[in-house]
Formats: sequence, structure tokens, C-alpha cells
Amino acid sequence: MDADSARPIHLPGLNGVRAIAAVAVVVSHLRLHLGEFGLPQRAGLLLAQYGVTAFFALSGFLITFLLIREREATGRIDVRRFYMRRILRIWPLYYLYLAVTSFVLVNVMPGALPGSVIFYLALLANVPFIRGDSLPLMDHYWSLGVEEQFYAVWPLMLSRLKRPLPAISAVVVLFMLAKAAAGYWKYRGGPDLPWLIFSVNRFDCMLIGAIGAVLASGGVPWFMRLCRHPIVQFVALAMLVLVAVDRFQVHPLVNHEIVAAVTTVAVVRLAFSGNGRVWLDYPAIDFVGKISFGIYIYHPLVIFALAAAKRHALPDALSGGAAEVGLYLVVVAATMLVAWLSYALVERPILRFKDRYAVVATAPNRL
Repeated sequence: MDADSARPIHLPGLNGVRAIAAVAVVVSHLRLHLGEFGLPQRAGLLLAQYGVTAFFALSGFLITFLLIREREATGRIDVRRFYMRRILRIWPLYYLYLAVTSFVLVNVMPGALPGSVIFYLALLANVPFIRGDSLPLMDHYWSLGVEEQFYAVWPLMLSRLKRPLPAISAVVVLFMLAKAAAGYWKYRGGPDLPWLIFSVNRFDCMLIGAIGAVLASGGVPWFMRLCRHPIVQFVALAMLVLVAVDRFQVHPLVNHEIVAAVTTVAVVRLAFSGNGRVWLDYPAIDFVGKISFGIYIYHPLVIFALAAAKRHALPDALSGGAAEVGLYLVVVAATMLVAWLSYALVERPILRFKDRYAVVATAPNRL
């Protein structure tokens, strides 16, 4: 391994993308619980779903990019080490929150632990989500189930692909064709289940990120020019603004795929900007990105706890726009505090141990 391959990889701005996506999910989910704080109930936002899609695309990009760099540096992909890194990164917080939430449900909501708990233990939380019997406070675990299932298969596939780009592209096309068929079947009066399976299990969105990683790792000129083109950047920014204000809608068949593609373009533009520090790398944003996994994991329990505290301490209903804005700030701040404590006390020590299984060092992307 030469000096360049041994140097830790730093892709600027990626923690900032995580930070934005995580806060978007918290804000969107809080809207669904405003009534529990005595505020007028508001309709849900698609922002949370698109935030998760951005996570999927970023995850697919970074995992694939690092695996490609590993193969370039060592001649192979060490699948066992990959699995150990994934286990040490995801499982401790996953099962800690599952245990804490199960304890809360048993004591606060007796009978709220249906038989679907076995799916959560087996990292299959997307199954009860699709069936409509998710555990309270754990609806969001469906995305972790999707990611873990992707991680279980993807390094094995990539390690056997001599020309990954055609194969990945073909899988994305086949996935979308199957999704279109499921959508047409639903439109014609068929069951919802096939459509739900494809729209929830967004493996194609992770593979779109993977396509970006393959092209970026090879420095493909047309792709790099595309990601840096001012018009492409303007269109991507305009679309992200529409997503932020809940006005983005093309067609259910391709909405998330478009968001995944735009996220991938933005990630490549940030990571390979060549202009030094990007604004998403500033310390405050980078910090939120580092604790974003905890923000995503803990936010439903934080909302539940704050709603219970509000009912006990302030039984009168809240009112006014200032109260609503203040609530958003309090919930986001409280979630960040819990996520930071978790990062400092639980995640960081495990991440140091996880680094023993790293083949290609990363700094500071702790995915």
C-alpha cells in the first residue's frame, strides 16, 4: 500500500449533508405530534421521507466509494471486516434504543409490544412498517432495516463485479420497472402491498449513490463536469428548496429516485470541490453531522418525553406561532443534546474499536 492509499480519506461536506437530512426528519416528524403539545395539528411533510432518501443515497455513495478504494489499495474487498465495521457502527445504538423504548412501552403503554418485536430484533423493521403494525416510537426503524439488508448483500456483490457500473445500472432499471408494474397494478385496482414493498425498500436509491461513487472514484470526466456545472447546481438547489418547502412532486414512481440523484450530484460536488473547506464542513454543522445517527435514532423518544413533560407541567394548551417555533427549537436542541451524550458515552468509544477493522482509513467521516 503506497503513501497515498494509506492517507486517511476525507470527503468534505458529507457530515453537513447528514446534518441537514437528520434535522429535516426531526422537524417533519414533530409536525405529526403538535397536537400532543396542545398546538393545532398540522399535516405531515414529505420532507422526512426525502431526508431518509438523502441518507440512503449518501450511504450508498460512501460505502461504495470506500469499498472501491479498499480494492484499489489491497486488490480485494475484505467482506468480514466490512461486516464488523457495520455491526460496531449500527448495532450498539440500534439495540440500546430498542431496549430503552421497549422498557418505556411496557411501563407506559402496557400491551403495546405486539408480536412484530421479533422483526426489530432481526433487523427487519421494514416488514412491520409495510404491514402497518410498527411498534410505537419505532416507526423510523424501517429505514435501518432497509440499510442493514443492503449492507448484508452489497459488499459481496461488489467484490465479485469486474465492471460494476453496467451491473448496478441494470439493477436500478429492473427495480424501477418492477416498481412501475406494482404501481400500475395498484392503479388498476390491485393490492397495495407490492407498491408498498418497492416504495419503502428504496434499494435503488442507495444504488444511485453507488453509481455516483463508481463514476467519481474513476474520475469520469463527463460526470465530474456534470456535477460541477453551474446549471446543474442551480437546478439541484432549486429542487432542494422545493423539497424543503414541501412543494416537490414529479411522480410517485420517480420522486425519491430524483432526490437520490440530486443528493448524489451534490455529494460529489462537495466531496471533490477542490476548493478547500466547504461551508457544510464548518465546525457547528460538522458536529451535528457527526451525531446525526443519534439524532435520527432518539428523536421519537425525545418528542414523546417532552410531550409527557409538557402535559404534566403545563396542562394548558399552547397557542401562537411563537410557541410553535419555540417548540421546534426545544425539540431539536433536546434531541441534539441526547445524541451528543450518546456519541460521547456510547458511540465514540465503540468507533475507536471499530477503526481496528478499517482497511482504508477515513477522516472524519465516521459512517
